[in-house]
Amino acid sequence: MSEATVTSAVAEALGGLRRAFPEAQIAETSDASGGLFVIIEPIQLGPEFSPKSTWLGMHLSPLLPDADTYPLYIGGGVTRADGSPITDTAIQSVAWQSRSALQLSRRSTRHDAAVSTPALKAGNVIAWFRSL
Repeated sequence: MSEATVTSAVAEALGGLRRAFPEAQIAETSDASGGLFVIIEPIQLGPEFSPKSTWLGMHLSPLLPDADTYPLYIGGGVTRADGSPITDTAIQSVAWQSRSALQLSRRSTRHDAAVSTPALKAGNVIAWFRSL
């Protein structure tokens, strides 16, 4: 990533994701407007899901820190380990960045630019998904 290609807030957010997910590989692709498309892999989902780990994707908007990081995506092949369907209405199958994905629509209704970071959002969405 070239620092000149993204806003300073996006670079800061990417650094926050690297600190929040130190064991993961983080791939980024420019959105050509100062933001990044980011894929973090692996993300551990736990034994309730198959596979137990997947990738997590998001768009870091050039409008950060004022923009919510929304929606987030995980691998499209994720299912419950017991075979029962994942039926939450906030989840739908889509294609994202040329990948089969599950879109996790968890908008932050009280986004506070002073404390709401993409890393915090990613952790909250993963915790929400694991609780299903």
